[in-house]
Amino acid sequence: MRLFILAGILFLAGAQIHAQQAANTEWFVPVIGGPNGYFVKHYFFSTELNKLLETATGRGDQFDSIPMEIACAEPTFDGGIERYFPIYSGNYSVITFRNITENNAEVALCYELFPTLEEAKSYVAPNDSYHTWHTKTGFDQEMAKPVIPALTKNDVIDFFNYCKSLLDQAKADSPHLDKKALQSLYTQILIGASMRYARAKGYNEFKSMQVIQKGVEANAQDEDIKKIVNSFKVQ
Repeated sequence: MRLFILAGILFLAGAQIHAQQAANTEWFVPVIGGPNGYFVKHYFFSTELNKLLETATGRGDQFDSIPMEIACAEPTFDGGIERYFPIYSGNYSVITFRNITENNAEVALCYELFPTLEEAKSYVAPNDSYHTWHTKTGFDQEMAKPVIPALTKNDVIDFFNYCKSLLDQAKADSPHLDKKALQSLYTQILIGASMRYARAKGYNEFKSMQVIQKGVEANAQDEDIKKIVNSFKVQ
């Protein structure tokens, strides 16, 4: 009987350790493309301290920031889904992890703040709000990929058509969302669109961001492109 009890304890402990894959891992996230480089945001969750450590590092622009230490409520683990609850001025946010591997994970950031932990725990991230975060191994693999070539007008049109396909799919998958919630989802999708586009084309998503940004800026006044961008509006 003692052996069965011991085996059960070890199984539960192993399941809990396995569930906390996102914790105690440094995550690398591309956040913005700049004229002289790209930026990487680092996140590190500590379940022991119930903290989120956040910092950012510049590439090309000499940009850096002092790490921020943010308190978190107790995380939840359910069927491979890990949810963390950073606390900002007494309000709760939600960061959801899924499909966690040694290289990367799908992560959804909730930009809404909730006054209570119960309300935060009731939030369910829409499928289309997830973006890829990299572990150190995944980051090194990503950095080995080539940079996307300079975009022509046709490339920019292709990029914006790609964005529109993401938005149209999100709207079709979330018919229950009201106008405000759908607009928030659109914003989340567009924030990560350049990274997803580069990844889909097989290019380095970190270094390709500013290349895509320059191509967009150079063609921003083109009438054909304006028509596509105007179609992004939530009706």
